[in-house]
Amino acid sequence: VFSVGVGPDVKDDLPLIADKPKEDHVFHVKKFDDLYRLVENIVKQTCIEILSVSPQVACTGEQENVTVFGNGFGRAKNQSRILCNFRLNDTTNHVSRALFVRDDELLCSSPKLPQEERGVTIQVSVNGGLSYVNSNVTMNVLPCTKTNVVGLVVG
Repeated sequence: VFSVGVGPDVKDDLPLIADKPKEDHVFHVKKFDDLYRLVENIVKQTCIEILSVSPQVACTGEQENVTVFGNGFGRAKNQSRILCNFRLNDTTNHVSRALFVRDDELLCSSPKLPQEERGVTIQVSVNGGLSYVNSNVTMNVLPCTKTNVVGLVVG
């Protein structure tokens, strides 16, 4: 529970309402016009969001380790329940458990991506797949050709 107070009269009551640790859950401003300054801090502490992925382009038929950047991943009660969903289209999804978790970063393994998919939408669940955080973040899939490198030494 977060407590937000405005004005000098409520400052002492706020810690009584808020969850622990108090320094993360108690916010106070002198006047209502100052409330806007609290929004970014509260959002970062309460919301889970997906901001970007790397790589942004994957090769057809290849499995990739994908880093998902965002906020709030580390607040999951049980990090072993954090999942990445690679939404290939309206009916095909591939779910993988996060291999690495930090508050602002996840590492997940993608499926082998089929050629016909051009944009794979990335979603994250922090509750074992009961619900997913949606995003507009996509990873493009393109045909890639592997090149053979041959060295020749003439002496």
